Amino acid sequence: MGLLDCVKGISSMPYNNLTVIMGKPGSGKTTLAGTYPKPMLYVSIDSDGGGVVLKGYSDDDVKVLTIKPDKTGTIYSKTMMLLKELDANPNHGYKSIVIDAYSSIEESMVAMIAASKPTGALNFDDRSRIGDSMRAMRDAIVKLSEKGDVEYVLICHVKTDEADDALSGEKTPYIIPKMTKNNGKVLLERASNVAYCARKTVKNAGETPRVEFVTYLGGHPNIDTKLRTFGKKMDVGLYIVDCTYDKIEAVKSGKPVDKATVVETAIADDEDNN
Repeated sequence: MGLLDCVKGISSMPYNNLTVIMGKPGSGKTTLAGTYPKPMLYVSIDSDGGGVVLKGYSDDDVKVLTIKPDKTGTIYSKTMMLLKELDANPNHGYKSIVIDAYSSIEESMVAMIAASKPTGALNFDDRSRIGDSMRAMRDAIVKLSEKGDVEYVLICHVKTDEADDALSGEKTPYIIPKMTKNNGKVLLERASNVAYCARKTVKNAGETPRVEFVTYLGGHPNIDTKLRTFGKKMDVGLYIVDCTYDKIEAVKSGKPVDKATVVETAIADDEDNN
C-alpha cells in the first residue's frame, strides 16, 4: 500500500473542541466558561478559580472537583489522573470539562520545586522537566478534545511579554497565558478557539459609555485570539458584551451578533478587579 492509498476526505481530519479563555482576575472568564453545555465538570485547581460565580447553576448542571496537593499526589499528578479517567470512561456523561485555572498547574510545579531548593531558584533541568510535563498534559487534553462532542475549556491567567512587530521589528507588548512562554504559545496554537476577557469602557450607538465585561474574539495584534469558523467570515476586532457559548457558536456559524465599540478612556483598559 502506497501513500496515495491512504488519502481520505477532508472531513476525516481531526478537529478538537478545545477552547482557551484568558484574562485578568475578575474579567469574566469563569462566567463565560459557565455558559458552556451542561452537564459540566468544573475542575478547580487548588481553589484558584472563580467557581463561586457558578453557584447559580443546579447540582445536576455543574459538578465540582477541587484538586489540591496532599499525600496522595501533587496537583499535576492528580490532574493527569483525571485526564486518564476521562479517557478510560468516554461515557462519563459530561458535555463540558472546565479546568480553572489551567495556568495554575504549572505555577504549582514551579512553587513545589522552588520550595525544595535552598536558594529557591530553579535550574535548567528543573525547567526542562516542567516543560516536558506540561507538554504531556497539553497533548493529553488535545487528544481528549478530538474525541466526541465534549467541550474542553482551559481558563488561564495572563501576563504581558514582548514580541517583535512583524513590520517595524520593534518590541511590542504581547498578552500570553501565565506560563512559560513556549508552553503558553503552543497551547494557543493547538486550541481551536481562544478568547480574551476584559473589563472595558464601551459605547454602542446612541448610548452613554459604560464599563462592561467584554470578550474579544478574532485576530488581535497583541493577543493570539481566534475562532475556527470553517470558512465563515468573522469581523476583525469583535468585542462581545456578556459573551456566552451560544454567542460564540453564532459567530462561528456566520450568524450576526451584537458587538460593542471599545472606547479608549482613562478607565477603559483592562481594569483590574482583584
